Amino acid sequence: MIIVSACRRLLLRGLLVFSLFFCPSGTLNAGTGTGDFSIQHFNTENGLAQNSVKDIVVDELGFLWLATEAGLVRYDGRKFSLFNKYNTGMTSSRMISFDRSPYNNKLQAITEDFTFLEIFRARLGDLYGNVEKLFPSLRNSSEDYSPLPLSWIHANAKDIFGLKELKISIDGENAIFIDNNKKLSTWYKDHVAVKKYGMPPIEDVRYLFSIDHHVYIPICGSHSLEVMCYSATEAGRVKVTGDIAREKQYENMVFIANIAMKQVFIRSGAHLYQVFRLANGDLDTKLIFSQFDFQKNQIAAVYYDEAKERIFLGSTYNGLYILSRKHFDTKVSNGTTTVSGNVYYHHIPLNDSSVLTGKGIVFSSGTNAYYTPALLNQTENMSEFGTVLFRGEDHNIWQGGAGFLNCYNATLTKQLGTWKFKSRITAIAQISPEALWVATREGNVYTLNPKEKQHPVMLELTLSSYVYAILRQGDNVWIGTQNDLYCYHTDSKQLEIVPRFHKKVTRNIYAAEQGGLWVCTYEDGLLLYRDKEVITFPKDQKKILNSVHAIVADRNGFFWLSTNGGIFQVWKQDLYDYADGKLKNVFYLKYEQGEGFNSNEFNGGGREMAVQLRNGFSTFASINGIVFFKPEAIKPELPDAAMILDCITLDNETIAVKDTVEIARQFANMSIHLTTPYFGNADNLVIEYKIDSSSWLPVDNDIITFNQLSAGIHTLETRKRSGFGNTFTYGTRLVIHVPPAYYETFLFKLAVLVCALSILGILFYMRLTYHKRKNKQLEQAVMERTADLKQTIEALQSSEIKINKQLQFQEQLSKNIAHDIRTPLKYLVIAAQYLSEKVRKSEMPEAEDTTGLYLSAERIYNYTDSLTNYLKAKSMAGQDAKPVHIHSLIEQKKETFELAAKEKQVQISNKVCPNYDLDTYPELFEILIHNLIDNAIKNTRQGTIEIRNEDIDGHAVLIIEDSGRGLSEEQIAHYNTFFSDQSNDNINNRYVGFGFLFMKDVQSMLHLQIVLRSVRPQGLRVDIYLHQ
Repeated sequence: MIIVSACRRLLLRGLLVFSLFFCPSGTLNAGTGTGDFSIQHFNTENGLAQNSVKDIVVDELGFLWLATEAGLVRYDGRKFSLFNKYNTGMTSSRMISFDRSPYNNKLQAITEDFTFLEIFRARLGDLYGNVEKLFPSLRNSSEDYSPLPLSWIHANAKDIFGLKELKISIDGENAIFIDNNKKLSTWYKDHVAVKKYGMPPIEDVRYLFSIDHHVYIPICGSHSLEVMCYSATEAGRVKVTGDIAREKQYENMVFIANIAMKQVFIRSGAHLYQVFRLANGDLDTKLIFSQFDFQKNQIAAVYYDEAKERIFLGSTYNGLYILSRKHFDTKVSNGTTTVSGNVYYHHIPLNDSSVLTGKGIVFSSGTNAYYTPALLNQTENMSEFGTVLFRGEDHNIWQGGAGFLNCYNATLTKQLGTWKFKSRITAIAQISPEALWVATREGNVYTLNPKEKQHPVMLELTLSSYVYAILRQGDNVWIGTQNDLYCYHTDSKQLEIVPRFHKKVTRNIYAAEQGGLWVCTYEDGLLLYRDKEVITFPKDQKKILNSVHAIVADRNGFFWLSTNGGIFQVWKQDLYDYADGKLKNVFYLKYEQGEGFNSNEFNGGGREMAVQLRNGFSTFASINGIVFFKPEAIKPELPDAAMILDCITLDNETIAVKDTVEIARQFANMSIHLTTPYFGNADNLVIEYKIDSSSWLPVDNDIITFNQLSAGIHTLETRKRSGFGNTFTYGTRLVIHVPPAYYETFLFKLAVLVCALSILGILFYMRLTYHKRKNKQLEQAVMERTADLKQTIEALQSSEIKINKQLQFQEQLSKNIAHDIRTPLKYLVIAAQYLSEKVRKSEMPEAEDTTGLYLSAERIYNYTDSLTNYLKAKSMAGQDAKPVHIHSLIEQKKETFELAAKEKQVQISNKVCPNYDLDTYPELFEILIHNLIDNAIKNTRQGTIEIRNEDIDGHAVLIIEDSGRGLSEEQIAHYNTFFSDQSNDNINNRYVGFGFLFMKDVQSMLHLQIVLRSVRPQGLRVDIYLHQ
């Protein structure tokens, strides 16, 4: 199918249309002339594929079909679509006519090669080449000639009539056989001849037509019109009545039969009649169009949509004409002398059928005549755009202009008064029977009593802005100005500015239900003010409704709104429902210039921009005339027809339209073309779509475009606003299947998932292994660090113990020094003092005194010497151990203590094995032996001291045994505990002197063990366990 873009040119025809569209004869029937219709003309220059239109039909959805020599053309009111042999299965593109199937009544298009194409739901269906399959009456005929469809007969009349004998199929049951030579006709019903009639010669079978199983053959004379009627039961002449009876000449009449649509027309000169069959068999005619030269334009096909009052004319060489009834009538004055011409603003009702304009011109609904009342011809200082008009409660007419206010009686035959003003008057309103308000362009408001001739009094109202409209509603007076909307309370005499109207140009005000207010604004559209809230309504697609001038409310519940772009019809209940949140959008029906306006631009700026007359007509002021219309008589042409998917193109390739389509994954552009038959204003079509679960989006130019779609199954839904209220027409749901790429398939995703999991597993294992290794390293480092710390702590603890021991030792040492040195020193001091007295008295000291002094000094010396050697030896601890020959050491000490032992009469014996050595610290070990021998000599008199070595329980033991006074068992037990206890906490200090502290300290440093034992009968034994 080829889609051809059609330029929808509205060729308005009036008295100035081209001469080929009308002839000089006058209008025979009001409302049928070219001025009553808007005319669209289509040919090859603006969208039509071919100029020969041979037949016209409308299918069950409302689409227009044309039979042309270039193929079948479908028209939806906006674009033409061409079907020919290049995009269908037909063998020839030359179409001749349409018919209907006798089986299912479907439309059929007939080609020149006698092929039939079914038309169903705006598309071509089956293709038939055998006529007998379509027309049962053609089978089993008793005549030699095959019956032919009447539509085909009409299309080929010039070629076939030379046969003289012809069988014509009327419908599925009836057929008529015409023998033009014998002037005889035979009627067949169900293939059987049931009636034979004589008949006059037929000159042109194109005029033969059928209505309700009856065949009519016109016989036209110069002053007469006769029609022969034939059926299965009777034959005879019938009368032709109706509008055609006014015709005076009949010889140029042409019968045009639209067989498929069951319509018959007569074109006569400049007139077109529709033919109807009456109950008695006669024919009635009705004039439907005039003032058009049908013969010159060779109109051969007609279809009339009576419901929409729209006529479709097909020309054999000049394309298609569409004639639509105008619902509006614009009145203008040809005699105006003002610069503004026919620009009108304020106008008011003069009587039941006429309006008076601000320019003083009177227009009437029933005629194009106009006039100016004599009194208004005398008006001075009248503006180029006229004056402000107002009709009071007493029906008197008030006229305000530049500096004046006049009052006339209701019939404009008498002037009742005049007042002077300093400025131009912009609005007049009656607030009460005794108060008339007059506003000026500066925003001043004056009041006067219309019953008296008093001077106007200016009210104390601070408006300071151009006043457009004043409306009294109960106790409130609403004042619309260029910047604000004011409310004046008559009871309190207070003026307030209505919130949310600041900087809004309020040009008109109307009372709404329940105290509300309809407000017409410039640039803010129509507003509803109620309960101190302002409701803003959605606009049309082109935002023309941003500026609304005036409202006409009809008796059917509709508002008619004048704007700068035409007139809009809206259901008032829709506005209230939107305001109440019951609707999400509002449907507007738009009327434009082709409906009867001279211009789409209307005027506003005052209460009197729209008028409703008592005869049912209403008016709007426009920039080119006063527009009259009858709201209740206009049947809205709603876009409520079905909507279908016309075609789908994928990268400029057309694909078959089905409920489900599968497309390639990669594409540059996918266009889905929608179509719906609508011959009204295209702006009234509001089509939306949504894909899957997304929100509804607008469709532009009936085409939905996608540049990409994800893999998967998508559902496309379409809908169209089909009229007022929340009504929609939904189109066919389209399922689009986009196959996935290899990387979008389940197996690929599964493989990727497995690979990813494997990689993650490997990475996890590697990471885990790494962390384990790092943890082991960390543990090892921690262990090493811990070991170092442990060693350090142990060293510190050991150091602490040593320090504590050292402190204890030092403390004990201090005590012992104080004890062991203090006594000898005291004795030494006493002895020295005693000797000093002896010397002072020149007495000789006794030997015992000197000996005691000597012994005390010697004791101190030996103690300090031992202490010095001990401290010196202790400082050397930690050095490398050296071998000590114990036997030699004992011999050395025997020599050392020889004199002391002799004095004490003590015999020292060395029984240590001569070859016995010990690895130890020589200095400390020597001091230990020295102190032990010294201590044994001190505690022994006239005894023995034996030093020997023994092996006790596998331990080498050095024994020093004396026969001195020894120690008590208690002392021995305490000293042994002292030597074995590391803490020294449980040792009684009274048994511990420096010697024992020294022995214990040396025991620890030399890794020895000292044990004291008593000897019987007396004496002390010191066992030194030597640890190699």
